[in-house]
Amino acid sequence: MRTTKPIWVALVAGYVSLALGDEPARAVAFGYAGSIVHLDVLRNGDSEVEPGGLGVLGRIDVHGAWGLQLGYSRKDDGTGGGGEIFLAQSGLYGYYAWEGQVSDTDRLRFYPKVGVAYTDFEETVPMTGTFSDGAIGPSVGFGVEWGGTRWGAVFDVGWTFVDVELSPGQEESLTVSAGFIGLIYCF
Repeated sequence: MRTTKPIWVALVAGYVSLALGDEPARAVAFGYAGSIVHLDVLRNGDSEVEPGGLGVLGRIDVHGAWGLQLGYSRKDDGTGGGGEIFLAQSGLYGYYAWEGQVSDTDRLRFYPKVGVAYTDFEETVPMTGTFSDGAIGPSVGFGVEWGGTRWGAVFDVGWTFVDVELSPGQEESLTVSAGFIGLIYCF
């Protein structure tokens, strides 16, 4: 389940953005990624789990304020009783950004986004085994960047809606609320 395919997709998208973008229309961000996964089936009496981990975002402005964003994150969390949940997400989004100067040296950028995300979900249950499934679903969100011409901070959130089958015949509808906060470099 823990595949490197999303990393290759991110690398290819990064190289394409280098070839297509105008200065400073490209950016890459690294930081903390956290999620709240709303579950149909309770885990130790809880209807949600909160996995956290690392993430990366890349963006390119393609025409004026219109652009594309690619994101990837890996997150995990315990479910109590020795169980674990692993979540990996890859998303491709279109966005429209508004950007302005808030001072002589600082800029502020806001963007709503819409796209699709692939969610890879794995759960380990003690004395039962490991169950996993992946699914593609619609995703919406927004982000805010603040900082100088090259370096800044980014806060990005999104909601993804997927159906997964973790054990044969048991389908769950998951709502993954994902947040990302990190450093961004524009080039």
